[in-house]
Amino acid sequence: MKGKNGLCTVRIIRVIYSLAFLLLALQIHSCFASSIVTPPSSKIATEGYPVSFECTVAEVPPGVNVSWMQDDQEITNEKIISDAFKDRFEIEITEAAKTYTYRLVLNRVKREDSGFSYKCQINDVPKITSKSVQIDVRQVPGKEYPKCIQPVDNIKEGDMVELECQSEHVKPLPNLEWQYNGKKVSSDQLNSSDSISIKHVFQVTKDRVYNYTFSCVLQQVVVGPERTCSIGPLRILYKPEVDIIGDTIIETNKEHVFICNSPTYPTPKQYKWTFNPPLSHEQYRTESEDMVLRIKHLTQKNDGTTITCEVQNSAGWGVKDKKIQVIVDPNTFNPTLEPIPDKPKPDQSAAPNTYGDMTTAMILSIAGCSLLVLSLLAATLLCYFYMCVRKRYLHGSGYKIAQPDVYSEPRDNLPAPVHTMERVPPWMQRTVGIQVRADLPLEMGEVYTGINKSIEQTKKEEYIKPASRSV
Repeated sequence: MKGKNGLCTVRIIRVIYSLAFLLLALQIHSCFASSIVTPPSSKIATEGYPVSFECTVAEVPPGVNVSWMQDDQEITNEKIISDAFKDRFEIEITEAAKTYTYRLVLNRVKREDSGFSYKCQINDVPKITSKSVQIDVRQVPGKEYPKCIQPVDNIKEGDMVELECQSEHVKPLPNLEWQYNGKKVSSDQLNSSDSISIKHVFQVTKDRVYNYTFSCVLQQVVVGPERTCSIGPLRILYKPEVDIIGDTIIETNKEHVFICNSPTYPTPKQYKWTFNPPLSHEQYRTESEDMVLRIKHLTQKNDGTTITCEVQNSAGWGVKDKKIQVIVDPNTFNPTLEPIPDKPKPDQSAAPNTYGDMTTAMILSIAGCSLLVLSLLAATLLCYFYMCVRKRYLHGSGYKIAQPDVYSEPRDNLPAPVHTMERVPPWMQRTVGIQVRADLPLEMGEVYTGINKSIEQTKKEEYIKPASRSV
């Protein structure tokens, strides 16, 4: 009995020693085993910018590797990057005080990166893995946003205009705002899964000016400086605004001008004048494509007439009325004040009094014709006196000289010397005689050469022609 008890005691002691040794071994292993000192943490990153994770490990035995994991896929193993992630990831390893820091860098964050989880892992036995972390991606609207949608063309007065501005549906949501001339205007926002839009609706009226631009402003924390797009200035087609320029007080014996003015966009295409009560066609005419109206020959019966100008453009019609007042010109004889007595009827039995029936116009016509005939007769006599009666004689100096009492008869067609007549044609045989006084010395008097008719007749009689004209 004692022997059995002693054997049990020995066995118990051995078990106790084994457990104590195991506990000691576990304690020793725990003191020198690898561990994750600083696990990675989740990050907030902006789309298009880099982000990094850090994991610090310690007491990693030789031959044990540290990896970065994206879900269940290995991104890196120590310094080696998997082929599927080489274009986007980098790894940096630093050592300090028996610890190693593994820094995973994602070069350019994309929107879809927010759907993955990342963790650091020590490939020991057993594996030591950090908690999973994520990237909260702040999305940025595309460069084409905000997008202003142009309204329809040919906006007319009275139309309802809808201005729309769109942006992507991103996280965080951007803020859209319509502004006109730098001031916020009312708008309604609509959101969908893909986009957000904001609309400003207004009615075109005459009393509002649309010369400025409408701007859509996009604001977001991620974007930074606000973005804008714009519409305008809007081309509004207004109906013509008509104004009649001209005095409404019209005198009976004068012509008056009215101008139908319509400085509106688009420019007028048609002008139309009407009168109530109507005027005869002899009393008015239009000019400059019917924009100008000329009125004349009005009487007091036309007093109170309403003149209407209608103008048409591509947006519609515009109308303007004006009532005129017709007055009698004080310089004009008014038959209603001094009636002219009836003209007595002529006695048919008596002889007609021709001169008594002649009007002033007929008398003036007869007098004018008489003066014209007398003027023509006087002009004819003067021409005859200068051309036929009065003769003027000039010498070399150009002054007038009196006609002499005694003179020799001039001759202007003297034959050439005899020995040259046969060689010179008749039309070239010409000499000129000059008139001289009879009391001049002999040598001067011999300027005229006598002509012996008997000799000339024997030679060339056809060349002798009596002189009958003085030069």
